[in-house]
Amino acid sequence: MINFKRISLQNTGVLGEPIDKRQYGGNGLKFVVIYAESIRRHRLFNDFKREVIEVAFRFWERALSVRRPPNRKLLAERGCVEQSFFRDLTTGKIFCKSQCKPKATCYNHPIPDEYASGCFVGSGVGSLREVYRDGPGFAPNQYVVFVSSVNEHGCLSGRTLAYAGACETHPTTDRLVIIHLIGS
Repeated sequence: MINFKRISLQNTGVLGEPIDKRQYGGNGLKFVVIYAESIRRHRLFNDFKREVIEVAFRFWERALSVRRPPNRKLLAERGCVEQSFFRDLTTGKIFCKSQCKPKATCYNHPIPDEYASGCFVGSGVGSLREVYRDGPGFAPNQYVVFVSSVNEHGCLSGRTLAYAGACETHPTTDRLVIIHLIGS
């Protein structure tokens, strides 16, 4: 059993089961936009969504492609409640000693279970118990964006309209795959 300490705020995504390349529709980049309740309640939400988000993402979907799309679905790492995780040397599975996080998060935004990795708890040596199963994940050409309007980390100068933070990178290409866009 190997003990790995988490020292970075940015996670590396998890590769799931292999997929048939026909399932994801080519190398064109596709944005999956998930809006937090905080922005859905904003009085200008529909205008912002239609005139800013949808226009920008349509532009970038036409302009960008994924150079080396892998043949595996992508998942956000759920992680452990404790600050470290372990790898069972016989199965290679990553597991938690005491407890899995109930939700994967991007900053404080919960990631839907469909995009989150599974999680095992145990002591290694063949005693692993699956607590959460892998979600279906997202395709290798997708880029997940969480949009909220909660001002938790800045935008205090009055000159910043919004900012973004990286949550997950692709484990083999280091490409960002999940970000959180925060409007003030």
